[in-house]
Amino acid sequence: MRADKAKEEAGLGDIEGLPDVSQSIKRMEADERLYKTGAIEKWKIYQSYRNLFYSYMENFKPIFIGWKLIHKYRTKNTYNATILKVQEFRFNIGMTEITEIKDLDK
Repeated sequence: MRADKAKEEAGLGDIEGLPDVSQSIKRMEADERLYKTGAIEKWKIYQSYRNLFYSYMENFKPIFIGWKLIHKYRTKNTYNATILKVQEFRFNIGMTEITEIKDLDK
């Protein structure tokens, strides 16, 4: 499913999805008298919101507002050996402060 791929790309891989209740709605509609008035409509509303949620997930494109700089340099480690270090610095839009520092070393 494309929504699973979009969920993974958005970093939401561990979050459980919303269950599909369309089969349950069909069973409920087959014997409506067993359920409270309005229950089926509420499940239909849930199903429509679920579909809307997954359509947003499929079309989601994350936007970074700011600047990033990747800096590669040589440095000494604790054993006094020279190593290559790679870091990514993220700045706010006005470049007045660093918002995040990531080590990109492998």
